[in-house]
Amino acid sequence: MDSNHSSKKQAIDLLSQCGAFVEEQGCECVGDFESTFAIFEFGSSAILLERDTVFVGSSRLPQKLDEIPKFFDGLLKLAVQLDPERDVLLTGPRTTCDLMVRRIGELFRIPVVEVCMAPADVGDLDGLLAQFSTDRVDRVLVFDFENRGLDFALASLASQMTVLSMRSNGKLQTAVLQRLKGSKSTRVLVEPTLTKQKLTNELLSSGAAGWYLFGDADTPEREALQRDVSCSSGVDSEKYLLHWTRRRVGPWPEQSESDYLDDLIFRCSRKDHREIAALKRILATERILASSALTRDPRPVVCFSDVTFEELKERRVFRRHLSRWDFEPFGLAIDRSWLAGQGCRSVTYGDDQGWESTDENDRPFFQLNDPNGKVDWSVEKEWRVVGDVDLRKVPVDAAVVFVPTKTDAEEIVDVCRWPIVVLES
Repeated sequence: MDSNHSSKKQAIDLLSQCGAFVEEQGCECVGDFESTFAIFEFGSSAILLERDTVFVGSSRLPQKLDEIPKFFDGLLKLAVQLDPERDVLLTGPRTTCDLMVRRIGELFRIPVVEVCMAPADVGDLDGLLAQFSTDRVDRVLVFDFENRGLDFALASLASQMTVLSMRSNGKLQTAVLQRLKGSKSTRVLVEPTLTKQKLTNELLSSGAAGWYLFGDADTPEREALQRDVSCSSGVDSEKYLLHWTRRRVGPWPEQSESDYLDDLIFRCSRKDHREIAALKRILATERILASSALTRDPRPVVCFSDVTFEELKERRVFRRHLSRWDFEPFGLAIDRSWLAGQGCRSVTYGDDQGWESTDENDRPFFQLNDPNGKVDWSVEKEWRVVGDVDLRKVPVDAAVVFVPTKTDAEEIVDVCRWPIVVLES
C-alpha cells in the first residue's frame, strides 16, 4: 500500500473513532452526510449527496463590489432558480463566493454544505476534528493527495456548476476545463465585464453552456412575463387582500452584519430603500416577514387591507406621526380565500376596554382605535395572519403584483412569477 492510501487509512480509523460513519468503496471513501464528518477522495465517481449539488465559481473579485452589479444579478438569478427541496449549495472556507453563497442559502432556505480540505499530515487531524465537534455545520472532508486546491475539489464534486466570473490562466480555469472533460453540467455567465469574451468562448467550445442575464437567450421568457402586465381597470381586485410596501427607513427586517451583501445581491444600495426595492426583496425571497412593531400583541403578524385598487389610489396619505405613507401603490394582492386558509382574519377595532375583554388567542387580530382621534385606523379594513407568509405556497393564479407605472413593472419583471398590474392608466 502506498503512502497516500496508508495516510487515508489512518484518517478513516481516526474519523471512525470520533463517531463518523465512513464507508469504503475500493480506493474511494464516502462519508455519511447525516454524520458530523465525511471523507471523500474527490475525482472519484461516488455520489456525494442524493440531492443536486451546486457550486458557484468565481475568480478573485475587486474590492469595490458595488462596481460589479451584474455579478450579483447573476447570483440572484441563480438563487431564485434553486429548489430548497432538491438542491444543495457547496462552498468552502475562503473561496471567493463563500460568504455570498452562505447568505443566499439563508435568504432562500437552500441547504449549504461546507467542503474542507484535510491536512496533508493525518496527525494534524486532531485539531480539525476538535473544531468540528463544537459546531453543527454540515461538512464534507476532502483528502487531496495531489494538492490541487479547494476550487478544484468543489468543481469536481458538484453535480452542477455556474461560473459567474473568471480570470485567464487561473486555478479556477484549470478546474473548470478539467470538469468539462468529464461532461459535467457547467454553465458560464456570458458577461464581458466579468469574464473576457475570449475566455468565455474557450469555455463554450469546451462544452460549457452559455448563461445570460437579460440577453437574447432570455427574451422569450421575458416577453411572456411582459404579456401578463395589465391595467388595474381590467382586474377584479375585490377578491384580493392587499399588502403594500413602503420606503424602508433604517435596516431591513432581520438584517444582520451581512446587510452589505444583501444590498449588493438585490441591487438596492443603502441609499435605495425605495418602495419598489422593498417589493423586489419580497419577490426575490418569496416571503413577507411578520412584525409586531405597530401592534399591541407581541406575536408578529403580516398585515393586509381589504380595499380595491381604486380605493388604494384614492386613499394614499402621509401619516406624520409615523413619518410614513399609507395606501402605497406598490405591493402584492393575494386571493382572500387562499389567505383565509392560512389563518388570515379581519381585524377588530376597539378601545382599551375592548382590548382587556379580548380573548388571548384573538389579540393578534385586535387594533386599538379611537374613531374620534386624529386617525381612524378602521379605514384600512385590515386583515392579519400570524407569522411570515411563505409566498412559495401561493399559486400563480392566486395573486397579482401591483405597481404604479409600466416602468416599475419592467423593473420587477425578472424576479416576479405572478401577473403584474399597473395602477396608472
